[in-house]
Amino acid sequence: FVDELGDFEAAVSVARRLAHIEGKAHLIRYEEPFNWDSVFSMFSKANVPDRGVKVDLGLDLPKLRTGLPYYILSTSVP
Repeated sequence: FVDELGDFEAAVSVARRLAHIEGKAHLIRYEEPFNWDSVFSMFSKANVPDRGVKVDLGLDLPKLRTGLPYYILSTSVP
């Protein structure tokens, strides 16, 4: 659901208000890295093939996406 429309600064303002943050806040902005394939695909109707390296480890792992934070959880006890 969308409560209202706005830009990045408006979202930061609302988040600061909801989190009761006064003063400066340390912001981390995740952006997708620049990719020439995406630029060229805008001018072409054909899909650009994936040129990534594929390695089969024999495991069914989820595909990680750029621009998203990921965390590593350790269940071992020191």
